[in-house]
Order: sequence, then structure tokens, then C-alpha cells
Amino acid sequence: MYYKESTQLIEKNPFDKSVLAVLDRELAHVYAPTGGLTELPLLVSATGAQPANVRKLMTEYESLGVVESYEQVECSSCGERYDGRKAECPECGVERARARPTDVTVYVVKKQPTALAFDPDSMPKTPDVFVSYRHADAATLAADIYYSLLLEGKKVFLDRSDIAVGADPSQVYSRAASHAKYFIALVSETYFDSPYCRKEIAHSLRMRRRLIRVNLSDDVPSAPPEMPWLGTPNWLSHEGDGEGLSADLEAALRDAVQTPTSANVADLRRQACRYLLEKLSKSDFDAVWGRLSWMDEYDKALSKQEKIDQIMRELTEERVEELCNALAP
Repeated sequence: MYYKESTQLIEKNPFDKSVLAVLDRELAHVYAPTGGLTELPLLVSATGAQPANVRKLMTEYESLGVVESYEQVECSSCGERYDGRKAECPECGVERARARPTDVTVYVVKKQPTALAFDPDSMPKTPDVFVSYRHADAATLAADIYYSLLLEGKKVFLDRSDIAVGADPSQVYSRAASHAKYFIALVSETYFDSPYCRKEIAHSLRMRRRLIRVNLSDDVPSAPPEMPWLGTPNWLSHEGDGEGLSADLEAALRDAVQTPTSANVADLRRQACRYLLEKLSKSDFDAVWGRLSWMDEYDKALSKQEKIDQIMRELTEERVEELCNALAP
């Protein structure tokens, strides 16, 4: 959760867990050092809960110091809406006594939400879900999904840009993507431009995992030319917004990560393995070549591309698993 207070409130109000999960991220989204604001009607709309229940929960947030509330009024002279605790209209100076109540409760978010930080030691080595995205395009949505699925008891690996100094991000991410049962790709316009994102998908497909695609733009990018096989029906596709998680998408993703991982998953292991072979450095490729028992008889003086072609020609159904294991990061 963005706020430890939200966790406390869920423990106190377990039947309101889903409502509190939405309130938690709504408050985090509007927070600003200069004073982020939200209104009771907006929170009611976001949660779909009864106004009285949302008001009660917000009163508890206020008692914990997360928010501060005030009743909004409207100036009878200039129409400015402002904090009813003020003595006069901040716009025209007309006294508060002449203002009209709007019957809207406003909440000032006082407490800064916890910022996610990447810690390889705290991220699960064998996650249920891996979330892949371009950080500049979908960091807020990715964090929302992380907290949402975490609340459902899932082990979630969030691909973060602030990986620890000294760690190899490609290896850390690729290992997690290989082990995750579900791979969520937040596909923005530039998603496939990232070599990290492409490699993460390839490692997921190397292990024949379930892919869940969330399109973040009307101009959805097609598969990159070097990965045309990504167009093969292997996605559970949804629509989303990089600015945050909607209730519809949240429900869809929670359902998606319950879908049996073996159900209707296209076998793209050969294509993924070839892609990964082509992206390996010479030393890493030679190491993989050495792990393939059936390639011992072939000339080691062949070029890398010739070796790849030979591997794929000799790749019988029985040898696919061996190649997939040889490419494990």
C-alpha cells in the first residue's frame, strides 16, 4: 500500500478492503508538496461505495494524519469556491458569512505516500507476476498494479529503474521474467523500443508463460520487426491509462492472474530462443553453444549466425527444453 495507514485500516475494516485499496491510491495520486486536494464526491465515484461509508473511512484517515478535511463554500459575490474555515473569500475579500455552502467535503492530502524503491533482495526470486513497462510512460500505473496484486496475496516483481548499484539489471529482470507465471506488459507507444522490455518478453516466452498485455495508447504499437511472432495470439489484452489503475482494469487483471497458465498459451519457445541467441554477446553465445550436447560435432569456426542457423535446424521437439534451459540467465 502507498500508506501504512491504509494497511492499518484494512486490518480494522476487513470488509472494506477493496474500498480502502482504491482510496489509498487516489490519495497517493493527488498528493503534492504544496497541498493536493480531492473531494468526497470524487472518492465516492472512484470507489463505487456509499457516500456514508467513504466519509467514515476518510474520517479514519484524518484521525491518522493522512488527510485534513474542510467544508467547501461558494462566494456569493464572485463565485469562488474555497475553504469554509477562512474568514473571507481569497479571491474578492467578501466575508465568509455571505458565502453559500456547497455541501462538498474537501480533503487535503497531508502525508506523502511511500515511494517504491527497487531492492533485488526484497523482490521475489520466483514471482507470480512480473510487471514490465517504460518508466517514463507508466510508472504510476505499474505501482498501482503492484500494490493491487500484492493485496490479493500475489508475489509481484516490479521492473524498476532504480536498481541497486553493482547489480546487472538485464540479468535481474530476465531471471524474474523467466520465473513469473504471469507477465504483464504495459504497452505504451515506445514500449517495444526498449531492449530490456523485448528481452523480458522473450525470456517469459522461453518458459511459455502467460502474457497479459495492457494497451496504454490508441496508437498501439505492433510487434517490432525482429519479433513478428509476438502477433501470435498469446495475449490477454486490456486497455489502460499510464496515469493510474481504473476499477475495470483492476478487476480484469485480478481475473487474468487467476487464469490457468497452461490454458491456450501459444508455444513460441523456438522463436524466443532464436531472438535471445541473436542478442547474446560472443562470449555468452559460446557458453550457450557449449551447453548444447547435440552441437558437439559441429565446426566451432562457424560464424555466430551460421551456428544459430545450425542450432535451429537441429532443434527437435526433444531438444527445445535443453535449449531453453541453456539460455537461462
